[in-house]
Amino acid sequence: MTPEDSSQSPGYSKTGLKNTGKGFESDLEDPDHERRFVTTKEFQAVEKEIEDVKEELKCLKWKVRHIGETVQPLAEDSKRYNGYTLTELKAMVQFEDDPYKAAHKILTALFSDVYLLQHSVTEQACNSRSLPKPKIDPELYTVYCDILKSIFPGISSQTLREETQHVQKSTQKEV
Repeated sequence: MTPEDSSQSPGYSKTGLKNTGKGFESDLEDPDHERRFVTTKEFQAVEKEIEDVKEELKCLKWKVRHIGETVQPLAEDSKRYNGYTLTELKAMVQFEDDPYKAAHKILTALFSDVYLLQHSVTEQACNSRSLPKPKIDPELYTVYCDILKSIFPGISSQTLREETQHVQKSTQKEV
């Protein structure tokens, strides 16, 4: 039998997986290794991590493409916002279709989780029993709004406030 013939035989796979009829079994697995199921939460956490890595990869690819450029950096790139230039921040979300995901990426790049929890977009108390939180840094918030408005031209200031508050609430749940 030639190698070409063996690729047609049942159960053969170039990946080392064999179809046993009940599922796939790997030739590479340790027979003493016990399989276990993962919870939906664990699966979603891994999916989120993969998405974050993909986004970071996009940014790194963009940086690599622009490494050897002899063009002088734009004036906007001389200033850094929490370590990022305006161009780098825009590149993080340039292919994002979902305003919430874009807002989350930019906010977490510009502000720490603790900062987001301790500050407010509106500088108002969330209820009558709490004190108002200090307002988010207006310069960084303006940068955030400008980036999102450049990617989602129809987005309103009200929607931006709501997206920011939504990200703050999701951050609070994570912490």
